Amino acid sequence: MTSLERPRCADPANLFNVTRRDDYTLSPLRVLSVRQPWASAIVYGPKRIENRSKPLPQTVAGPPQERRPFWVAISASGELDDGAQATVNAWRSPVPESDVLCDTTGAWPSAPADVRNITDYPRGAILGYARVLGQIVVPMPPLAARGEFPDWSALRKLRARYHGGLWLAGAGFGYILDPTVLRLPTPIKWTGALGFQMPSPELQLWFKAAVRGDTHVELNADDFDPRAE
Repeated sequence: MTSLERPRCADPANLFNVTRRDDYTLSPLRVLSVRQPWASAIVYGPKRIENRSKPLPQTVAGPPQERRPFWVAISASGELDDGAQATVNAWRSPVPESDVLCDTTGAWPSAPADVRNITDYPRGAILGYARVLGQIVVPMPPLAARGEFPDWSALRKLRARYHGGLWLAGAGFGYILDPTVLRLPTPIKWTGALGFQMPSPELQLWFKAAVRGDTHVELNADDFDPRAE
């Protein structure tokens, strides 16, 4: 996959059929641990870009010239991110007229207000499954003079270019997720380190049952309709 602008994805009503054609059994499942409130923003909200300092592992995503989609179980880690409540407050604020800071202000206006509420922001559990389509490389900005903001002009262009680009923040890599996420009605208890982890056999079975439609899952689709292009 080379071009990822406004990625085409599964129609929410046809997700399982698309998954079968892709043969999910050949696509390795990994567990991706994400701190709260970011994990809930993916599974319950509109976040479809996950920012990371490292590129996608070629062992599961393939080499850059032959990038292949793969599934991840989104695990909410046991710890809140630094400044978690301030982050949620910013999501619920109006989108600023100027994008000079390139942050996520206004990205999720309907986000639950209290980050300590474990119903809205569970911790130490698998919340759902997402499909990774590829990645965006965000270059490091030129050094800024003392007292001035960094020159994030390249990042601003990327944020305007990609669907859900408001979630793209900072230098590094932005993992692009399919707009439709499989959300588990009840989170599955899980503990693990941040980053990509191997799933347990039980988690593999849960995933296969979910994509086959044998167990109940909810579809969390954002407002992007690939047919509207």
